[in-house]
Amino acid sequence: MPETVRVADLEVDLASGSVRRRGQLIQLTAKEFALLEFFARHVGQVVDRAAITAHVWDENHDPSPTCSRC
Repeated sequence: MPETVRVADLEVDLASGSVRRRGQLIQLTAKEFALLEFFARHVGQVVDRAAITAHVWDENHDPSPTCSRC
């Protein structure tokens, strides 16, 4: 498994948990990183909410929207 996932000018370093775009470091929270990593690994694929939720959140996460406009 590669330690870096590249999508165009975006580099997701899985070992260090860092992200760079055009060489510039982007600060992300752990959840933001996990979500970006998931999408970077699934470029061009349709993924469902359950797969995203399973990768990014733990089993106690309630996937239903909490606001009436969501």
